[in-house]
Amino acid sequence: STSVTTPILLGNTTSGGTLTLKSTSHATKGKIFFGAAGTTVYDEVNDYIGIGATSPLSALHIDNVTGLMLDVAGQPYSAPVRFLENHVTRGRILTSGGAITFENYNALGTYLRNAMVIANNGNVGISTSPAYKFHIADTSTAVDSRSIYVAKSGAVSGVNYGSYIQTSGGGTTNVGGFFSAYGATNNYGLIVNQGYT
Repeated sequence: STSVTTPILLGNTTSGGTLTLKSTSHATKGKIFFGAAGTTVYDEVNDYIGIGATSPLSALHIDNVTGLMLDVAGQPYSAPVRFLENHVTRGRILTSGGAITFENYNALGTYLRNAMVIANNGNVGISTSPAYKFHIADTSTAVDSRSIYVAKSGAVSGVNYGSYIQTSGGGTTNVGGFFSAYGATNNYGLIVNQGYT
C-alpha cells in the first residue's frame, strides 16, 4: 500500500501467497527488529525470536516484567501448553475452573496419567484429584516401592529433622500422625529402624 498513515505490506496478490522478510541479501545474515522500542527481534542467524531480548538465547526468549500470558478461549477444558519430543506429545498443562493439571504421555504420544493436579482451592494431588492439601495416589506394584521417600543428610547446627509434622487447634481431638497398613500377609503400621521413639 502507498498509504502513509496505514501502510500495508503484501507479499503478493495470489491465493496462499507468501511474504518473506530477510535481514539482508548477503550470505551472512543479521537481525530484523520490530517496533520503535527496538526490543522485539528476529535473529535470522540462529532462527530465534526475542521479545524484550535483543540477543535471544533460545527459539523464543522473553525478557520483561509482565511475564507470559496464555489465554485459550472457547474451550471448557483448555490445553494452552503442550510439550513434544521429536514431534510426539509427552506432556501437557491444562487449566479448567482455576485448577491446573500436569499430564504425562508415553513415547507414542498416548495419555498415561495426571501426574499432578493443583485444585482451585490450593490442594495438590499426585496422580489424583486432591481431596486434601497434599494427596498422593500410588498404585505401583514395583518391588520395595515407596509412595514418599525422604532422605535428609548433612551436619547442621542444632536439631536435624528428617520430617516435621505438627497439628494444633482448638478442636475436640488433634492427631499428629495416623499410620495404617492392611491387606498383605504381614502388615506393619509403623517401623522405626533406628533412634528413639
